[in-house]
Amino acid sequence: MKKVVATVLENIPFNNEGIWGRKEFKKRARNELDHIIALTQRTKEALLLEGADEKKITMISHAINTKRFSPIKNYLENVGRMKKNIHILFSGRLEVYKGIYEILYSAKLLLIDKDLQNYSLSFTFVGEGSEKGKMIQLEKKLNIQKSIKHISVSYGQMPAIYQTADIFVAPSKPTATYQEQYCTALLEAQASALPIVTTFSGGIPENVGNAAVMVGPGDVHSLKDAIKDYILNPSKRAEYAKRARERAETVHSTEVVARKMDMLYQSLL
Repeated sequence: MKKVVATVLENIPFNNEGIWGRKEFKKRARNELDHIIALTQRTKEALLLEGADEKKITMISHAINTKRFSPIKNYLENVGRMKKNIHILFSGRLEVYKGIYEILYSAKLLLIDKDLQNYSLSFTFVGEGSEKGKMIQLEKKLNIQKSIKHISVSYGQMPAIYQTADIFVAPSKPTATYQEQYCTALLEAQASALPIVTTFSGGIPENVGNAAVMVGPGDVHSLKDAIKDYILNPSKRAEYAKRARERAETVHSTEVVARKMDMLYQSLL
């Protein structure tokens, strides 16, 4: 007999159940699925609150190809060296809930910070979204447009994009109907051995563990301070770069996650 397994990412219990048919569909799925893969512990808890059988739930996260996404040769040996040109990277949808405006305000504060006057800072946003036009307007209003770059590239080019960066930021923030479910870009940044600044939102803490500096969602000043700390402390960048790569290899690699999936499927069969 065939088994039906579904992967669930939603981490907000009873979310969007006002949409016609969704409540009944979810109830039927909980009762009729042979097994459920929950992306995070937060997802599992949401399923339990909705009435799912705990014995039918296994937590398995997303994975990343650590051979495709990797640092350049000798990067980890040299990342702790002092440098004056610092490149800060964001990759994702250009939407309010991704914290894009917090990045812009932080960028302005960093660019006028007297402690950083001897550094050359640049910021790259990779991606598209409904807020791009408003972002460009704000960049001009803040007079930081010369330090900001917007690009869109194919996924095949992304490993090389990460290799150009010194710091990766992902300051997502929750809304009434959204919390970051995992954030694939954070997996890519970890595999690329980048020092990361991100936020306490949804599944992000489970994704990054101790391999990132965490700040509060929507907190511009804490975001700015965390980036500044990385800029001024190359040894800290080196420490978190190594943590990121190690976590990618030991927790998130496709080999590790594939073994978990194989064990689950074998147990169900």
